[in-house]
Amino acid sequence: GTDAIEGIFLDLSKIKVLHLGPRAFANMSNPRLLKLYMPEHDGIPIMSTKVYLDQGLEYLPEELRYLHWYEYPLKSLPLDFEPENLVALNLPYSKVKQIWDGKKDASKLNYIDLHHSNKLIRIPEPSEIPNLEKINLWNCTNFAYIPQYIQNFSNLGTLCLSGCESLRCFSSNIHFASSIKIDFSFCVNLTELPQILGNIKELNLRKTAIGEVPLSIERLTSLEVLDVSHCTRLKRLSTSICKLKSLCRLELQHCSELESFPEILEEMECLEYINLSWTPIKERHLQLNALDGLQLYCQLPSSAADLNEFKSVAFSGCKNLVLPLLLPVLSSVRSLDLRDCGITKIPKEIGSLSSVEVLDLSGNKFESLPASVKQLSQLKCLYLRNCNMLQSIPELPLRLERLDARNCKRL
Repeated sequence: GTDAIEGIFLDLSKIKVLHLGPRAFANMSNPRLLKLYMPEHDGIPIMSTKVYLDQGLEYLPEELRYLHWYEYPLKSLPLDFEPENLVALNLPYSKVKQIWDGKKDASKLNYIDLHHSNKLIRIPEPSEIPNLEKINLWNCTNFAYIPQYIQNFSNLGTLCLSGCESLRCFSSNIHFASSIKIDFSFCVNLTELPQILGNIKELNLRKTAIGEVPLSIERLTSLEVLDVSHCTRLKRLSTSICKLKSLCRLELQHCSELESFPEILEEMECLEYINLSWTPIKERHLQLNALDGLQLYCQLPSSAADLNEFKSVAFSGCKNLVLPLLLPVLSSVRSLDLRDCGITKIPKEIGSLSSVEVLDLSGNKFESLPASVKQLSQLKCLYLRNCNMLQSIPELPLRLERLDARNCKRL
């Protein structure tokens, strides 16, 4: 009988039309799993549902642990539903304004996914779902306000607000106690970096409308990943970025108004990757000294007007540079510092540095220089000090005025 049913899985793509009564699930006292789902192709549902609740819904089994209902058509779950056993709630593409009316006890609920629920305006309070670990509000386009109580979800580890187009501001000085990843990407009307504190590990601001990364960023001392890529209004990155001692990855690609990069003069031992692709950096000096282990990915615009402003670049101490990718985009650089980068081989692309006048390769581990070094027609000073593995030097450019190969023990 229906008492023996513990789970219902219904592929809605196979249902032409289904009209459910308000107590359609009333005779099923034990189901713990209820999944009304739509198959997807490339992450997009293949069709809209044909399930209707013409008279509303009065009942859901209180034994439910898992509830997934694609395009749930009502403004909230049934008033009398008690979610005390619910562990995971998925209502993608639903019409809910809030999950339930009034106060409920959902102390076992740890995962909520309401993505593409474009009528959503409110989420429950921590007193109702104290063990929430992850909430996905991706493309909840009418969700406009993050309440102060968001900080009181003591176990919250993932907060996804990507595509919440109505979100314009964030309550000030919200402090997250738990380790958390926050995604504001594609919040196109978010104009300022939210004033948030606490144990934030990842912060995604991709394609937002922020104009600067302010001094206050230094308060996020646990931050490991910062993504402000494709922020077309971003003009300034605070020098306090160097205070982020846990930062591993910095994404700045396609920030079309970012014309300067702050000097990084303090040790940032964890920083491994910076992406400056397609940013119109116009600083004459890009100073990235002492970033041990850094991989810089840099594809600057091909406009000569932009590249001619890029005169001096220092990567001393950066151990993971991808030289074949990096060197061709620095063709207008006049001074290039690659000291102590752990380089074991100088690629032939070194010959693409057509404007370089000063080249410092000191303290590296390569055994030879490629013949293409002769193509450096503007080179005046070449520093090879303390290159202990260097065994030979090829023919050098005619304009070279100074060669310093002190302490090259194998020469």
